[in-house]
Amino acid sequence: MSERAERRRRAREEAKRTRTNQTGDVVRTDNLDGTASVSFSGAVGDEVSEAVEQQLAAFRKRFGREPRGDDPLFFDPDAPGDGPVPISLASMESAFVEAMVETGMPGSLIYAYQQTGLLLTEDNWSLRSDEEIEEWNEAIARYKTLHGEDTE
Repeated sequence: MSERAERRRRAREEAKRTRTNQTGDVVRTDNLDGTASVSFSGAVGDEVSEAVEQQLAAFRKRFGREPRGDDPLFFDPDAPGDGPVPISLASMESAFVEAMVETGMPGSLIYAYQQTGLLLTEDNWSLRSDEEIEEWNEAIARYKTLHGEDTE
């Protein structure tokens, strides 16, 4: 086999080995062996990368292995059995709001998140549509009307 043909063959094998899906600042690579890797860049920020690393560490501790492509990153730590069970959306949102309260986030921002499902920051503001920004600002205004200006 010629050197050129061998390079093409190796490139095809490598392409079969991984499949990459990139969405905005998130890149997930699914490997043929069932493992996957996720990387973040740009506006997603260091906080998200740190949170994902903490979840991966929790997964390894609970199940004694690396997550596979089908495994949920956010799993129910109290679910019975040997395999990971996805955490419910309600539980995840509740934990997220609890963390917001614990960190002292202003009530208006927590309310806006609960009303819109968004959490707008300087880092991601430019990535949002005018409609999403308007919805966010309306939620902040509603909170201030209902509760007065933030004193937190």
